[in-house]
Amino acid sequence: FTGSMDRKFDDKTVGLASDVKYFRRNAGMDSAFNTVISLQPWFSQSTSEWRLKAALDATFDVRNGNTEIRFYPKIRFQFNIVPEYLTAYLGMDGNLQTNDYMSVALENPYISPGLQVLNTDRKMEVYCSLFGQAGAQSDYRLFGSFTLADQMPFFVNDSVNGLGNRFTVV
Repeated sequence: FTGSMDRKFDDKTVGLASDVKYFRRNAGMDSAFNTVISLQPWFSQSTSEWRLKAALDATFDVRNGNTEIRFYPKIRFQFNIVPEYLTAYLGMDGNLQTNDYMSVALENPYISPGLQVLNTDRKMEVYCSLFGQAGAQSDYRLFGSFTLADQMPFFVNDSVNGLGNRFTVV
């Protein structure tokens, strides 16, 4: 379930975004119940020369009856250096990436079923970009980012069960 609402006041806008993900355990595939609830109040303001959006994402990760709360600041600032020809933006972000069986199997279809893969905590991503037009029919975009993350799935061969043609997660 995803929803959002906002209200505009002159050149300012305030809003609230929400996201609820519920994963029911399937005994043959997943080994955990998981619910992730995200509430994100935000504020934005813009002029013809710049745009700012700031939010605080409060994420509740409920897994097998245990709840962890994480907060992620989200800030993005965009400004014109040379209007239409050179625009820059920089920001900071973070989120909780859910690692249910389907998303992990899409990344690696040879994963062993029944694993409990923890959600990835993308604590902070710092990014910047330059973009614009290089001519009448040519656009460009340069982008760079750095991310700090915990609990990312790392796949290793499952040599205990079968032929070693399956993977497990550490």
